[in-house]
Amino acid sequence: MADYYQAIELVFGANKIEVGRFTPSLIAKLVLKDSPCWHSLSSLFTTSELELLFKDLYCLEIWNLLLADRISSQVLAECLFNNALINDPPKIIIALQKVLGLSPTGTMDIKTLACIQKTSVATLIQKLESLLFKNNNYFMKMTMESLSAGHH
Repeated sequence: MADYYQAIELVFGANKIEVGRFTPSLIAKLVLKDSPCWHSLSSLFTTSELELLFKDLYCLEIWNLLLADRISSQVLAECLFNNALINDPPKIIIALQKVLGLSPTGTMDIKTLACIQKTSVATLIQKLESLLFKNNNYFMKMTMESLSAGHH
């Protein structure tokens, strides 16, 4: 496989994107196999390598939008991330901000992170479940089982 960073530079360059200035929805457009970006990278990578590259890039951007590395509970970070993969990431952040009693902006910020640190993870997940995840009981059950097993 060609150098990962070389590929990322090509992705950004071919689409005139500044580092840190792209969104999951933009990445989803880049993944289209008829996009100029896909064609420019196809000389360096196989189709399966390109699919993996874009999937990794997409996941990394969602993780970064959530500031997940700054959330002290791995269980909560993964809960937010997994649901942001399915839903629009700002929608998940808005739900979290509502649960925390903050003005919903859809952007993870210092104030939101500070409130997360002051709140029980189990309480946050239960409130998020009642607000947003009523139709996804299996996922929330798995999250709660992980939490009760001490993986936080």
